Amino acid sequence: MGEQTGGNAFEQAAGAEAYVESAADGGGINLDDLGPPRGSVPGFTAPDNQQPVEVPRELRNAIDEHNGPPHEALTEAARNRLGEDPLSHDFPAGAMGEPHPQDQASPVDGIVAPTAPMSAGDRKKWAVVLQWLKVFLNWIVSKYKAIPPLEDIFDRAVFSMGMQRKPGSMLKRANSLAHKGRLVEAVRWYRDLLVLRPLSIQAYDGLGRAYFRMGLTEEANREFTIADSLERILHNRDDIEAATSLALSFMERKQAKMSVSLIEPVLVAHFYSPNNSELLKAMGKVYGELRAHKKMYQVYAAGLAQYPNDYEFHILKGNAEAKLGNGLEAERLIRWGRLMKKLQENPKDPNSKMAMGELCLKEHKTDEGLKHLREAAVLLPENTGIRWRLFNLYQKQGNFPESLKYFLEIVSLEPENEDLKYRLADFYRKNRHKGQALEIYRELAFIHPREPKPHSMLGDLLMELGEFDEGQKMKDLAQTLEYGLKANPDHRETIHFMKYLNSIGQYAEAREWLERGLAKWPYHGELVLTKVKLLYNEYRYPDAIQLLKRLISVKPDVAEPHIWIAMCYQRVGDNMGALAEAQLATRLAPKSYTAHKVLGDVLKEQKKLSQANAAYEVAEMMRQAAAAPSKR
Repeated sequence: MGEQTGGNAFEQAAGAEAYVESAADGGGINLDDLGPPRGSVPGFTAPDNQQPVEVPRELRNAIDEHNGPPHEALTEAARNRLGEDPLSHDFPAGAMGEPHPQDQASPVDGIVAPTAPMSAGDRKKWAVVLQWLKVFLNWIVSKYKAIPPLEDIFDRAVFSMGMQRKPGSMLKRANSLAHKGRLVEAVRWYRDLLVLRPLSIQAYDGLGRAYFRMGLTEEANREFTIADSLERILHNRDDIEAATSLALSFMERKQAKMSVSLIEPVLVAHFYSPNNSELLKAMGKVYGELRAHKKMYQVYAAGLAQYPNDYEFHILKGNAEAKLGNGLEAERLIRWGRLMKKLQENPKDPNSKMAMGELCLKEHKTDEGLKHLREAAVLLPENTGIRWRLFNLYQKQGNFPESLKYFLEIVSLEPENEDLKYRLADFYRKNRHKGQALEIYRELAFIHPREPKPHSMLGDLLMELGEFDEGQKMKDLAQTLEYGLKANPDHRETIHFMKYLNSIGQYAEAREWLERGLAKWPYHGELVLTKVKLLYNEYRYPDAIQLLKRLISVKPDVAEPHIWIAMCYQRVGDNMGALAEAQLATRLAPKSYTAHKVLGDVLKEQKKLSQANAAYEVAEMMRQAAAAPSKR
């Protein structure tokens, strides 16, 4: 607590009137400690850097005419103290302790004069003083070209000798000057009195009236507020609003220690948990001015604990942490406070809500963080980023309904994104909603029949559901489609994909794959025979015979090329060649139904019916043998 002179601040406030009226021994505050009035003795400095009031020259003419500011510019406290018509207010005789003109006391009544009998030495000293006073009066006359009022001469003489008036006498003098319209001088006297009696209600009241008549509304309001608050706190020492008002007013007057003496007892009485946040803020501000950083931190910490939704306490406590060297905590609190302020000023700011949500999550306030993020998502209906964030958070919690909700919103915002559909289907599978996943895979396979991925995923899911045959079929198809995507497939993959193209009616593309294969592998039997079949169906028998001869030259022991060349010879009318190749084929593949069947056709064409019938009978026997189940 700030240092006090002459007892507790509330004791001073309670005895303010007694101080003013008393002319005994100065009671309450030690006058020797405070020194003479400010501005009276050279070198004197008022407590807490209090500065004298400088009145602008343009206001002095208004002072003489008693012009004041508009009534509406005054605070309620100022209007109450001035009355209904403040502009008509003057300083009546006898008001605030001022003596009536008929009862005007001699100026010497207010001087602390020695009471012991004077010795010869004292008389000699007083003779010197009086001689000096004569010199002083001569200087006054030469400076002002006239003799000023007796009280002014007396005051200058008293102050020049290092003496001072008693508070009661000073108040009377200030009131007298104000009554005469000498407001600048009255202000100086009121302020000098407040140096000695900083809790004098009458001095603040008089000072406020003087400021009002000078047109200084802001200063008048401040002084009237102090006077009103002092009266309130005299009647109720637990008046929090009055204590707060006093503290802030004294802060404006650069009297931080006085603020502490007034406000700290109220805080202690309420265990630093008053029901008025402004009191705590004011006290923290006072401690900050006094550089009492630990106490400032304690006050703001108490305020934040009691008012966690007040953004100012976050910022104030953050600043206090910074003063104590806690940089990280200071940054965190200040960020909290600034975000709270933004949200209070603009509750529909999505960026602030997202930032607040992330900050809450960082500090493990999950529910509060999710709440802010959900509100941000509503304010940003087309933002997928915030929805991914919510999806991941809810998925981490195992909250399937909420995570699915935001996933579906993302898919609806990007309907052309096929990858999202795969991820959605996979999300369904992992959460045991395989029916929904199956629908998505079937849709994707239908939309993209040449892509292996949807068929492979569909095959895996079908096998998971127990549909193994259909699942394997989809898996094989996916593998075939993979061949079609290769830049350099081998002969087996080429043939496999070529057959798939033929199966779905893509004959032209299948023919392209066949030509590419023959260019790479011209003697590959299956590729050559596939080309021969196409030529045969196109009646291009000579071209087919040329290919077959080339194939037979490298693979003479294979029956199938001989069968096909026999058929081609028959079509071009080479009966001898056809019969020779057909008979060779039956020798190379004696159990081949096709070989015997083609031999029978050739013989029949040549009118060799008995031999043809024999060949047909052997072919039928081979067919039946092939169809019969094998015996082990």
